Amino acid sequence: MPVFAFDYRLVPEFRHPAQLEDAVQAFLWLAENGPQGPGKASALFLAGDSAGGGLALALAVRLRDHPVKGAHVAGVAVVSPETDLTCGGESYTSRRWQEGGGDTCDPMFRDEDLVAASMPQIYRLLGVPGEHGSFPLTTPDLSVLHAALHDLPPTQIHVGDAEVMLSDSVEFGTKARASGSPVEVHVWPRMWHTFTQYSEGCGGDDAEPLQEAVEALKQQADFLKGLAAKLLAR
Repeated sequence: MPVFAFDYRLVPEFRHPAQLEDAVQAFLWLAENGPQGPGKASALFLAGDSAGGGLALALAVRLRDHPVKGAHVAGVAVVSPETDLTCGGESYTSRRWQEGGGDTCDPMFRDEDLVAASMPQIYRLLGVPGEHGSFPLTTPDLSVLHAALHDLPPTQIHVGDAEVMLSDSVEFGTKARASGSPVEVHVWPRMWHTFTQYSEGCGGDDAEPLQEAVEALKQQADFLKGLAAKLLAR
């Protein structure tokens, strides 16, 4: 399956909506340039993790509302997506790091108040509330938990049970399914943010594969290949 990965503009040099604009432009280019070169690509999959996962979901919402003639999003596969820039989910409290706190404590983000620690970077993206040109934390173009979630493409989300952003995935899936969209969420016990990027011991020459990561990636692959097979069978 051909893969296209693009660099999108980042903060602090470029604020929202630059990131979503870049994603739209990448999709428009792909729609006209298929795997064999210039030519239509009628069905595309979206993927990403963390902020990139949230951007993939935001692009799916944007393209639902503003379709591209001759092309559509056939499926989405993301890991630990950021969907709620208010950081308002219960997991921001319940999964907060505590020394000796067990298998549901986030080992990556150890700030005492993660919401307060996250806001400066979010404000670089959206602007400080009240300032001219700023966007609200609930802006649905990027904080997609606050968007209407009907008519989304088949979507698979993987997320760790030991990450403060767990609620971003779980609440997105719950709202999307209630809106009739086929979204499945897989919660992995003891796993942390974007765990699919890691090996046992977090690297080194003798690192062993992290079996949960291998299995999650296999499930993603099976999901996308299954969708592709359905497209080819039409």
